[in-house]
Amino acid sequence: MTAVAERPTAPPPPGHRRGATADGSSSPPATGTPGGNTDVAQLLSVVVLLLVALVPIGRVFDDTLWVRPVAAGVLVAVGLCWGLRQFGAGGLVTMAASVLAWLGFTSAVLAPATARFGVVPTRDTLEVGRVLLTDAAELIRAQSSPVEPEPALLLVAISGTWAIATAVCDAAFIRRVPLAAVGIALVGFSVPLPLATRTSGLALAVPFLIAAAGVLLAFGSVDLRRWLGPSSPRARAPGRRGGLATGAVLTTLAVGAGVLLADALPGFGEPPLYEIRGRGGTPSTNNPMVDLRTRLTASDGGTVLEVTTDRPMYLRTAALDTYEDQSWTAESIRGTPVGADGAIAPEVEANSTEEVTVDVEVGDLRGELVPVPYPAVAVEGPLAEYFQHDDRNGTVILDGGEQIGQGDAYTVTAAVPDPDAARIGASEGFAPDSHLTSLPDTVPARVEDLARQVIAEAEATTPLQQALAIQDELQTWNYSLEPPGGHGSDALDDFLDSRTGYCEQFAATMALMLRTLDIPARVAVGYTPGTLVDPDEGRWQVSHDNAHAWVEVLFPESGWLAFEPTPRSDGNVLVPSAANLTPSDTAAGDTDPPDIPDLADEEALVPGIDEDVPFDDQSLGEETDVTATAAEDDRRTWPWVTAGLFLVVAAGAVLTARRTAPDPADAVARVRAARVRAERLGQALGVPSRASDTDREFLTRLAQQAPSGAAGDAAHRLAVESARARYFPDVSADAAARAETATATLVEAMPPSEGIVDRARRAARVARARTAQSARYTRMRSWWGRRSG
Repeated sequence: MTAVAERPTAPPPPGHRRGATADGSSSPPATGTPGGNTDVAQLLSVVVLLLVALVPIGRVFDDTLWVRPVAAGVLVAVGLCWGLRQFGAGGLVTMAASVLAWLGFTSAVLAPATARFGVVPTRDTLEVGRVLLTDAAELIRAQSSPVEPEPALLLVAISGTWAIATAVCDAAFIRRVPLAAVGIALVGFSVPLPLATRTSGLALAVPFLIAAAGVLLAFGSVDLRRWLGPSSPRARAPGRRGGLATGAVLTTLAVGAGVLLADALPGFGEPPLYEIRGRGGTPSTNNPMVDLRTRLTASDGGTVLEVTTDRPMYLRTAALDTYEDQSWTAESIRGTPVGADGAIAPEVEANSTEEVTVDVEVGDLRGELVPVPYPAVAVEGPLAEYFQHDDRNGTVILDGGEQIGQGDAYTVTAAVPDPDAARIGASEGFAPDSHLTSLPDTVPARVEDLARQVIAEAEATTPLQQALAIQDELQTWNYSLEPPGGHGSDALDDFLDSRTGYCEQFAATMALMLRTLDIPARVAVGYTPGTLVDPDEGRWQVSHDNAHAWVEVLFPESGWLAFEPTPRSDGNVLVPSAANLTPSDTAAGDTDPPDIPDLADEEALVPGIDEDVPFDDQSLGEETDVTATAAEDDRRTWPWVTAGLFLVVAAGAVLTARRTAPDPADAVARVRAARVRAERLGQALGVPSRASDTDREFLTRLAQQAPSGAAGDAAHRLAVESARARYFPDVSADAAARAETATATLVEAMPPSEGIVDRARRAARVARARTAQSARYTRMRSWWGRRSG
């Protein structure tokens, strides 16, 4: 098979043999023909191009756990396409085989316990895939990069890169158009770039340019035959191989010139014509509430901020004043530099204020939005020159591509309103900007009906009384990180029906209710005060769990005042009242650090577990009832030929994609690994860990799948050790051992399922029955045909 399909213009002369000239002498093989060193070079060049194209994905995830499965998927896709090409398979056959292999690979990596033999998808595997895709759509909508490599997002990454790899291989190996292959790889390379914060473009572009040049050079002889024609002496010249040496020199010169002269090109380094992450040169997230639920349910938490102040304060990152598409958002944040002395002009003038100074040290937090008490009137610190202020909503940001990160510190002075409750209580409505009270027609009428019902029952007539009445009503509803209605298009109606949710639903609903009464309101996003760890110095520790949303209401001569509709389960909120509109004590009333029980004496709760047996040596496939359910559904089993293909394709992929075991000496890593193993067990049982689950909620649901009570004790133990590893870095080896033992107990407590041999026998019986049925059907058709004839 030649590299370029050629149609002869005349029949070959008698006695002509393939590969011979008209006079019978052998002609040298055309360069670029599959086989030999050229074919290997082309394969390697394509592999390198695709692997380099994966590099920008690292900007999307905050961990490297995505590398193995995604890179393995690319290698399997390339190997399958190249192997089928060796057997002369066409594009349609390759595409079909690639789809089947993708199903097998994703099943082996993300849901092996629900797949037959760990690689052949079943109905349960497809259900897991459906759930993951649904979760992926929600995570993409509700998170901003960088994010954790959740299974749902891994499915999207594997699928997208697999499709890109298949298309690149089709263009390079089947259609023999290397330039098109480079263009397709460029699409995969470019998609992740606008999803994360900006970094040096040249650092990413240079490796890709070199890899692209390698592909073009490897396929250069093919292009030479295509451009010059098969009869050209230059194309048929012996020993001519596309000028690889010359091409390598030209590539080096071109890339070097591009790097050195890039800043001289028009538009290089200039602001884009359209900035999808914010306008006016100030990048900002489209919706600062997007990662709220992610922070509340973070699986590897830590201290976000260390705050020193003489009173508990909410730290605000942004204000959301626009309601559209079932969510509160903010217009593109446009900041202006703060004054030379760090002074910030207040968003709204207030008659009576109290200055509060807050020292902030950044921990496990990164971004352009700066958490500050509202309203900030002055900032100081090493990053002060990058501080900018949006006077439309009081948001403080960093400009110039800078981000706050671990170790950064700054001091903020805030002019906290000290309003006169009597004066505000007597004031009428106040809306200087109709935008602050506007709502789309899509808001359900029941929102206004509920608002008017609440204020009527409370006999509230003034805006302050109405705001307090709605706040107090919502405070009687139920708090849960797992709202029954989720976050879909009907989430608002579901929340009003169930009256259960977390701060996002409470704040969004209260702001809507107030606006239906023509009261200017918006949603604020940031952090609650946190935990008072040093009362003498006034030092507070703020973690991911303190991520929060609340409501701000505008009053004449008093500015924006905060209201708290969320009945948080930890009580770490500041709830205003008619007697105290700016409270300085949290609702919890107890700001001491939480006590974590010592479980050193509870080893007897998990008897019968051999801690010397590694977790990986205990088969999940024989401990779950999900696989048993799949075994009972053999009529949906894929054909055995397909199963064999899956096994061959996935064998190397699974070995490559399997995560490396953590260092046994690292106790924190061991605890986290035990938690991850519990998540795998949950996936196998059809009880996946949701993005809104806390450790305790997920492990409790998982323990409910077991018939014995030991699973509940083990789930409690693992939840406690996971929390300890998250917030206290000094985790002992005994704590890690307890977490591993608890995970092993969960595995053993689950009901057993059929073994591999029993499943194979059952599948064989079904296959024989289907074959017999098909034979009977064939004989019946034959008999009917003879009778009809």
